[in-house]
Formats: sequence, C-alpha cells, structure tokens
Amino acid sequence: MTNPSIEAAKYIEIPDAALPYLSWMRHEQMTCRQVAVFLLVEANPGCGVGALAHVLDIPKPSVTRAVQKLMAMGLLTMLTDPEDYRMVKLYVAENAQ
Repeated sequence: MTNPSIEAAKYIEIPDAALPYLSWMRHEQMTCRQVAVFLLVEANPGCGVGALAHVLDIPKPSVTRAVQKLMAMGLLTMLTDPEDYRMVKLYVAENAQ
C-alpha cells in the first residue's frame, strides 16, 4: 500500500534557496523552529529574542533555547547592545554565511 503523503510529496517543488536549509535540517539535526529563527536573524541582523518570539508567536524561553542551540552549532552570534546592556542582538555567524 502506498503512503499518500509520500505520493503527494513527489509534486512539491523545493526552491533552490531552500536546499541549504533542508540539508542543515538533515545533517545538523535542526528543528523547524531553529531554521525559522536562523532565517529571521539572517533577514533581520541585530534583532533580539523578544522580537523573534513576537514574530513567531512562541514564548521567549523557546526562542532562547533555539538561539542557544544555533550558537552551539556555530551558526549565530550574540552581541550585547552597547546602548542597553540588558538587550542582546543576534547575527548570523561569519562561518555560516
């Protein structure tokens, strides 16, 4: 018996721009949440955890865990905001670009 999900997947077109991220998800064992956080930081350098949590509509601790995992993988860096030391800014790590 054929799995209908597998059959339907044959017709899904994957944009070339998505291929590196799908590869990361497979090889780096990234979650969808981590990929979403990474893509948002890549598109919005210097954004903070609170902004990411708001945009993704998930709790800050969930974003923090995703950020910590991405930092451990060497994909993100975190810098303290020089104007407000309580805030941090997130950037894609140089080796991940």
